[in-house]
Amino acid sequence: MLVPKHTITFYVGLISIIFLFSCAAIMAPPGGPIDDIPPQLIDVNPPDGTVNFNGQSVELIFSEYLDESTIEKSISLLPSSKKSPNLIYKGKRVIVEFSDSLVRDQTYIIVINRNLCDEHNVKIAQGLQVALSTGNLIDKGSIEGRIFHTKEASLQLWKMREGMDSLEFFNRVPDYVIDADNAGFYEFKFLSPGEYKILGVDRSMSRLPFNPEKMLYGLTWLPIIELHSSEKKTNIDLKVPESLGPIRINSAEFHNDNWGTIKFSGDVSKIKDSLSIYFYDDSSSNLKAEIFPDVLSSDKINFYFDSLKKDRIIINVAQAFDGEMLVVDSGRVRINRGEDVDTTHISILKPVPNYVHYIESDKIIPLQIVFSSLITLKNDFPAFTISKDSSIIPIKYELDSPQSVNIIPDNNWEPNGKYELFINRSGIGPIFARGLKDTVASIKFSTKDFQGFGSLVININDETSKPLTAELHTIKKNPTLFGTFVSLGRNVNIKRIPEGNYLLMLFEDINQDEKYTPGQLKPYRPSEPFYHYPDTIKIRANWDIHIDDISMDISR
Repeated sequence: MLVPKHTITFYVGLISIIFLFSCAAIMAPPGGPIDDIPPQLIDVNPPDGTVNFNGQSVELIFSEYLDESTIEKSISLLPSSKKSPNLIYKGKRVIVEFSDSLVRDQTYIIVINRNLCDEHNVKIAQGLQVALSTGNLIDKGSIEGRIFHTKEASLQLWKMREGMDSLEFFNRVPDYVIDADNAGFYEFKFLSPGEYKILGVDRSMSRLPFNPEKMLYGLTWLPIIELHSSEKKTNIDLKVPESLGPIRINSAEFHNDNWGTIKFSGDVSKIKDSLSIYFYDDSSSNLKAEIFPDVLSSDKINFYFDSLKKDRIIINVAQAFDGEMLVVDSGRVRINRGEDVDTTHISILKPVPNYVHYIESDKIIPLQIVFSSLITLKNDFPAFTISKDSSIIPIKYELDSPQSVNIIPDNNWEPNGKYELFINRSGIGPIFARGLKDTVASIKFSTKDFQGFGSLVININDETSKPLTAELHTIKKNPTLFGTFVSLGRNVNIKRIPEGNYLLMLFEDINQDEKYTPGQLKPYRPSEPFYHYPDTIKIRANWDIHIDDISMDISR
C-alpha cells in the first residue's frame, strides 16, 4: 500500500523529536519509593592501588545517578596541581581526565568529598580516597584523628618544603584537603615520608583562599607532624573555636530619644567591668551616659542619657586585656538619635505565662522580672505581690537593672508549688514609655523539686609540669559551659554540679589563662594539648562520680 508523502514526513519528524528528547539528559527512570540511600563508589578503572600508572584518566563508577551540579566541587586530585582535572559526567560514571602530566614516582589521590550528591540530593555518607602511583609503590603513610567543631569541618594538610615554608605554608594552596565525618573523625591516607602541618576549618570555608584574619581555624599541639615510611600517626586532634579573635563592637541603635543598645560580636557578660565605653558628640565633647548589661542578651550593653540634646552621637570602645591577651578590640560607631517619643505601654518580657522557676534548697533564687522599657520603682505604692494557694506571701524586691527587678520571698520557694505574680501599674514608674496597659497584670508560674547536686573527681595518669584545666559543658539543645576548674596535682575535684548530663574536656593550660587556646598562625603557635572524655558524664544528686586513669598522651 502506498503511503502519502506528507504522512511519511510527519512520522519521520515525530520519531526525530522523540529521539532528540530521549537523548537530551542522562537520568534514572521516574517513579518508585523516595530514595534516601547515599550514593556509593562501586568500581574504579584502573583499580584503586594501581602502580606504574601512565594513563590519562581514571573512571569512577557509582551505584546510582549523580547530581551533575555537585561533581565539580566534590572531586579533586591530591597533591594539588596547577590545573584541576577535567571531570566528564556520564550518568553513574565520572571520568577524571588529568590536565597536567603526572610527576614520576608520586602517589596521587583522587578525593571525593561530602558535597557529592545523587540526583535526589542525598549526600555521600563519607569522604573517599582512591590512590594510584606513577612509580612502583603506593605511599602508605597516614595521619588520622578527630576535629571538634560545632559544625561540619574539613582538614587541610601541607607537606613542608625548604626555606620559610614552615612559617608561611598557609599562604599557598594546601597539598591535601579532606572532609571529616559527622562525628569529626578524619584520615589522610597514602602519604609519603616527610614533615607535615595540619589545619582544621569550617567545611563551608575549606575550598576558599585561606585568610587567618577572617576565618576560624584550629591547629594541633604538635609543631611538626613527622611521618616516616608507612608510618601511621593517630590521635592528631584539633579543635576549632566558636569565635574569631577578640570581641568587637558590631553595631548600636537607639530605642527612643535617650535609650539605646550596643551589640558586640561575642559574650560580654563576664567582662562588663573591663569594658571602657565613651560617648561623644560631633564636636568631640564628652557625653555622660549610664550603661548596664542587657538582661536577655549576653552580647549587648544598654546605655541611656538623662537628657540628650544632640541628634547624633559617637560611641568609642577601648581595648581591654586579660593579662597579655586582647579580649576586646577598639572600635567606634556613629548613630543617629531616635526622634520619636515612646508612646507605647511597657510590657513584661519575663517571666512568660506558666513559667517554671528553678529553686535550690539551701539558698533562695530570686524571681527576675524584665520589662520592655526602662523603669523606676515608686516608694509610695507596692509594685509586686505574690500569692500561693490564694494566700499572699511576704516578699522583698529591688531593681536589678533599669530594666529588671528581682523578687525574693522571705521564706524559700516551696517545691512543686503554684504561684501567681501581680504587678501593680501604680508602683512602676516608666522612664520613657507609658505605664502598663492594665491596672494590675498577673502571671502564673510554678516550681518543681529542689535542684539536686553531685560531684565529680577526675584522676589523671600523666606526669606533666603544666597545670591541667577541666571544662564541663552541659548537654542541651544549645550546650553551655558550666565551669572551668584547675587541677590540684594529678586530680580535679568539682563539687556542687547540678544533676544532668555533661561533656568533659581537659587541656594543658600552657599560658595559664584558664581558657583553651586553639593555636595561631601569625606568629605560629601550636594549640594547647587537650583531651575530650569520650563518654557522657551523668551527674546524680548526692553522688560522687569518679573518673580514673585518664591519660593525655600529648607526644603523638
